[in-house]
Amino acid sequence: MRKWMLISGGACVAACALAFAVVHAQQRGGQGQKLTADDKEEIRELIHRYMYALDNCPEGNTGYDYADLYTDDGRFGVAGTSGREALARAAGRREDGTCAPARFRGPQTQIHVNVGEVIVASPEGARGTSYLFMIDGPGGDAYWDGWYEDIYARTPKGWRFKQRVHVSNERAGIPPAALQHRREMAAASTVMPADPTIPISRNAIKWVDGIDNRPLQDTPSYAPGVGARQGGAGRQGGGPPAGAGQRGR
Repeated sequence: MRKWMLISGGACVAACALAFAVVHAQQRGGQGQKLTADDKEEIRELIHRYMYALDNCPEGNTGYDYADLYTDDGRFGVAGTSGREALARAAGRREDGTCAPARFRGPQTQIHVNVGEVIVASPEGARGTSYLFMIDGPGGDAYWDGWYEDIYARTPKGWRFKQRVHVSNERAGIPPAALQHRREMAAASTVMPADPTIPISRNAIKWVDGIDNRPLQDTPSYAPGVGARQGGAGRQGGGPPAGAGQRGR
């Protein structure tokens, strides 16, 4: 009897241990492999490169630098802008290979700023979210524009977006009056003329990557008649003539 009880007890312990191992494995499978600090840092850099590529189409390989931040089957949005050509067009590339005015570095450009990144492991590789702030309008006004919901996948070229969804407008709780004000700012930006006498400085991302090694340009004041000012602020531009262009997120 005692022997039977010992065998039965041992079998119960083994069964419990097996069940725990199965549940633990299922939980790990649902969460994905643990992300290292280097993984998270690389994903943060992906998010930051997204901003630079989206805000400067001509020096972003006419939109392809933006498209190449996605996996081959990656998409923007739930329904999904997907494919390299379609994603490049979302970044401002036009059918003739030029860039929409709103995607030139200059007075018409909308500046995207991602902050507050939260990144966790997932079955796809990783998931993340971050707030989106925009700088827009003739006065360079800043405003909150919702957040991104991202899925990242590891590829031979590093981490890439498998999906990026922008949650904005009413779905982010932004009131209608604020949305109307932003539309007015965006419309005002599209008629701001660029000053062709002020050269655009080197491409910051390509300088970091060792590609654009042009000398750094001084930054004069944008306001006419004020004169040059070392290290001044403003929204200078050497872009094309004013005109409406694609202004996505």
